[in-house]
Amino acid sequence: MKDKKLNSSTPDMVDSINKSYYDIYDLKNGRLANLRDLGVLKTKDGKNIKANKFLRSGKLYKLRKKDVSLLKGVMLKNVIDLRIESEYQGQPDVRLNGVKYHHVPILCSTTVGITHDKSMYRVLKDESSLLKKVYANADEYMKSLYSLIINSQETQKQLKRCLEIVMNAKGCILWHCAAGKDRAGILAMLVEGLLGVSDEDIVKDYVASQNSLKFKKAMQKFGLTFLSIFTFGSKFKDILCAMLDAKPEYILHLIQEINDKFGSIENYCVEALKIPREDIAKFKAENLY
Repeated sequence: MKDKKLNSSTPDMVDSINKSYYDIYDLKNGRLANLRDLGVLKTKDGKNIKANKFLRSGKLYKLRKKDVSLLKGVMLKNVIDLRIESEYQGQPDVRLNGVKYHHVPILCSTTVGITHDKSMYRVLKDESSLLKKVYANADEYMKSLYSLIINSQETQKQLKRCLEIVMNAKGCILWHCAAGKDRAGILAMLVEGLLGVSDEDIVKDYVASQNSLKFKKAMQKFGLTFLSIFTFGSKFKDILCAMLDAKPEYILHLIQEINDKFGSIENYCVEALKIPREDIAKFKAENLY
């Protein structure tokens, strides 16, 4: 049975989650941007996800001692870096002893032929030309981008690899992109869906990124607005500003597309990503209580 249609007109949806449950760091207390534990979420049948097992965050670049101590404290064993090569090389993860690092790049681009080694600036500069020609606005661009990530054969291979790493990880695993919102958010959606989290709570977790680093995002948007007058152009600015936001309609669109085509996130993982259903059952049994 397909899940019910989600209401996209609930911008305060995230407020129904107790924000104190989240380890969301801001500029004052660390560089672990947008870090949180999926263990705060419950499944549709009332079970709990194990705490300190599945973490999502922004980049792990130039961490402070207390950030490193936090990751060591949760016994981190695996990290998946979803950034493309230029991001990965330009701002490399802080390496911790005893942690296995997996680089599984997922390209945020709707342009066919964009390569993983091109800088993110060049990727988005090329993308900005599409706004006027193809998309009505930056929000429609983001929805199309998310759809492409789950539908293209290349990214499906990468998503499958990520899920295989997550499902077979021993101990705590963390995945991240640059800001911890888009690519990390889509992987979180898949993991949460496999574990049985409701679509509504998946949206709440995604929108929680909106509360992370509010001051920094405000300054970035101010800077983009100023620089667009001289350098970038308004379309480039619009894409970058949209990529700083975690609007509910972005992930709602994606979940609804999956539900319409496959009936559920779990069915998408089985039918599109070829994850065996028996492996999913084992994954649930080992990580829910």
